[in-house]
Amino acid sequence: MKKSLRTPKNIMSIDDLKSYLRYNELSPDDQEKVNTLIIAYKNFVSEPTKKEKVERIEKDKNLLLTSNHTPQANI
Repeated sequence: MKKSLRTPKNIMSIDDLKSYLRYNELSPDDQEKVNTLIIAYKNFVSEPTKKEKVERIEKDKNLLLTSNHTPQANI
């Protein structure tokens, strides 16, 4: 069975991550940056819903349409 590329092999809990980064010792600005990264990480590893999958497929199809591309000269 093939595993999804979106699922990390070793999942670290958020509390472990904050402990590893010494979250409490960081400045408030850096803590906000860490929180933003944690949210992005959660969004990255979470499985997409059916609606999100359909939207991604549609975006990929639009990228493949040749009418959207302009010819470029090779130098």
